[in-house]
Amino acid sequence: MLSCHECEKTCEEKLGRQVIVGQNSEGFDWIFLCLNCIRDWRQRGLKSEGYSPKVIQDILNKEYPMD
Repeated sequence: MLSCHECEKTCEEKLGRQVIVGQNSEGFDWIFLCLNCIRDWRQRGLKSEGYSPKVIQDILNKEYPMD
């Protein structure tokens, strides 16, 4: 089980994503984010791009389904 870097929720790896946040001389810096935090992050980005709430939900459900 992994802990989400954002909300600190513990969950199985299949319920989140490993995300590269940087690189150093030793390789990549990774963090784990749960699907809820990934969806929140993506939702904020889509909203700032001017998408409607309905379109945002459709995109989120397609890209990051919660089932």
